[in-house]
Amino acid sequence: MASQHVIAIAGISGKLARYVVQELLKQPDVQIRGSCRDITKLPTELTESPRISLVKADPFDVETLRNMVRGCDTVMCCYYADDKTMFEGQIILIDLCEEEGVGRYIASDYTADFTRLDLGDIVVKDPMKHVKAYLDTKERVKGIHILVGLMMETFLEYFHVWNPEENTLRYWGTGSEKWDLITYGTAAEYVAAAALDRHATGVLKFAGSQLSVLQMVDDIIAVYGIEPRLERKGPLEDLSPYLKSTGSPQDTIAAATYHVLTGKASLGETLDNERYPSIQPKTFREFLKARKA
Repeated sequence: MASQHVIAIAGISGKLARYVVQELLKQPDVQIRGSCRDITKLPTELTESPRISLVKADPFDVETLRNMVRGCDTVMCCYYADDKTMFEGQIILIDLCEEEGVGRYIASDYTADFTRLDLGDIVVKDPMKHVKAYLDTKERVKGIHILVGLMMETFLEYFHVWNPEENTLRYWGTGSEKWDLITYGTAAEYVAAAALDRHATGVLKFAGSQLSVLQMVDDIIAVYGIEPRLERKGPLEDLSPYLKSTGSPQDTIAAATYHVLTGKASLGETLDNERYPSIQPKTFREFLKARKA
């Protein structure tokens, strides 16, 4: 095994990317290269670290990105942008990895954009379906697709599931359908572990908690000492008209809810958590405790 692991992160300014950097720097043999549009907006822990080198580049700055990825063991994409950037920007990175002999490319699947994924069949919709298919054609660079579910920090508000002020849990369906949840910190641990695992390739799935709204009740009672009121919003079939909508954020949330709760965009029961047994995922109950503190 090489004495040093050099990892490039395209889009290092993103929230998850910064968590991943924190995890990677816990390993003394890791050197990080990062790109972003505006280095001046990065925190000092990134700009002043002697183990991080930064370049100013947008996703289409080919020659700057080429210099960044050259000599790296792994390149990681942390873009979270429009479909054009998510596809064409990653095609550029993949081609550069192939040309420069980079062994592995971690695609940006792990951003948990479930409006784009059909994880039940491990078929990724536009644009990630095309990114995965393109990676599969390459001979030198191997793709890694990390799927982690929804971030607990944004899940409750974004999907309007729990209102702590009203002490109300809202749900579609029967209430027994499972949500795949994870914290930013736990997701970053798994992404970093895969980045350092020279044998990791293909699709990897990780979660902190897989639980239904009805199961969330026990966690809320345990943490807050009060039973939440349950409010059923309707059957899942009522969400199906939103699947073809490309309009408001509310329509997007409704479509994503349908895909997740019907299992079309769920991680399934077979996870890869045991691949990295040293990682102890934060559960939903532990997340609520930390949030309450």
